[in-house]
Amino acid sequence: MEQAHLTGWTADRPATGSGVPVCDVPCRGGRLQERADLGPRCRLPPSDRGGITDLEVAVLVGLQASGKSTFYHRCLAATHVHVSKDAFPNARHRQRRQLRLIVEALEEGWHVAVDNTNPSAEEWSPLIVTAREYGANPVAYWFPPDLAASLDRNAVRLGRARVPEVGVHATFKRLRRPRLSDGFDVVHIVTFDGHGGFTVRTLEDPPDPPPRLR
Repeated sequence: MEQAHLTGWTADRPATGSGVPVCDVPCRGGRLQERADLGPRCRLPPSDRGGITDLEVAVLVGLQASGKSTFYHRCLAATHVHVSKDAFPNARHRQRRQLRLIVEALEEGWHVAVDNTNPSAEEWSPLIVTAREYGANPVAYWFPPDLAASLDRNAVRLGRARVPEVGVHATFKRLRRPRLSDGFDVVHIVTFDGHGGFTVRTLEDPPDPPPRLR
């Protein structure tokens, strides 16, 4: 059953006069600091890192062109280090490199957002294990699939940002909703709000809705 409350922050209204959707993301348990190569992030004081902490590994799960990167930049960039395999497409061991970057961020007390399609447990299980090993909370951000809309948004992308349609279809076939039973502490459901922003809900484990096909 869907919980009646939001996740504690909003991401669904544009800033006054700017036309740019914004979201109010509290610095979960830490203090906002500046790091030259990353910009402002939410970093936990070292004294707070014993035992259970609010340190988070956010795993974004959804099709290509489903809004994941836009959501990150608008709603998580102020608090989470961005990690994505797209940043090193030619690396020989992309998963190994991704995990190393996650570990480096966690060791320094930074929240992390893993911005890939992450379509199945094969991809997110190592992320959950790594989060647990470093005292972080694995949290899923699920973008329910709308295949037709993702294909339309992908079609207007330029250059390398555009994914071959066959790749989107391949991800769609593998994609499944993350669940608490997979090991996540929380599963957030992220949808477009119809006003240029996002609505974020925290759900229990309802049945998967049927995906929309073209």
